[in-house]
Amino acid sequence: MTMPYANNGGIKIYYEVVGKGQPLVLHHGFTLDHTSWSDVSKEWDWAGALKDNFTLILMDSRGHGASDKPHDPMEYQGMKQASDVIAVLDDLGLAKAHFLGYSMGGGIGFVLACYMPQRFYSFVLGGASAEDSNVPNPLIPIFKQGPDAVIALFEGSMNGPLPPNWRDTLLANDYEALITCAEFNERMGMEAILPSVNVPCLIFAGDEDGIYNGAKRASELIPNATFISLHGGHMTPYMPLILPSVRKFLKKAGQEVK
Repeated sequence: MTMPYANNGGIKIYYEVVGKGQPLVLHHGFTLDHTSWSDVSKEWDWAGALKDNFTLILMDSRGHGASDKPHDPMEYQGMKQASDVIAVLDDLGLAKAHFLGYSMGGGIGFVLACYMPQRFYSFVLGGASAEDSNVPNPLIPIFKQGPDAVIALFEGSMNGPLPPNWRDTLLANDYEALITCAEFNERMGMEAILPSVNVPCLIFAGDEDGIYNGAKRASELIPNATFISLHGGHMTPYMPLILPSVRKFLKKAGQEVK
């Protein structure tokens, strides 16, 4: 396992590499970090499920985990967050990789699919969409209350206790950086670009997730996209349900790699 940093315009991006096979970037959701891909209960253990078949690149988005946490809203533009992924690939000397992201990670994946598709073999995008929105992030008031309020929100959404590593991450967060990231809330108007995306995409969302309609619409706009509808909300542990489809999709995309 390697544990270096990539440098993207002076912002250090932390990542770890584990496993074997074709490279697959795992990009976490808002407020979490690279450790969220592993879970002792196995309900969220994407890393454990995929590391025997893929070289996993587990990165911390700017403002999260061990990466730098700027307090300037302009540092959280969608293109800058997406370029962090490219910086990690460049640091590893990789021309291309597969990409799997959920929630914020899925949103960054849409940016990459629209503007930097030449660097990827395929995209698995969960709990995210490419729709336009100027609605302020409704979670900002909760973030301003601190980690205890955020933990309570997560546990309420999940109807139970958090995985221990998630709880540790939420307690350790720089909430000023997270609020800055949430307040920027950039929407890039990507739906008009989706019909030109020519990279294979697997998109999934829960039918009780507010993002569901946008995710489904994105799958209809991308020519080579498949949509999987699941029952549940944004924080439902979908991994056991969606994993077989993800494996099948990545295997097919991997076979087409030249």
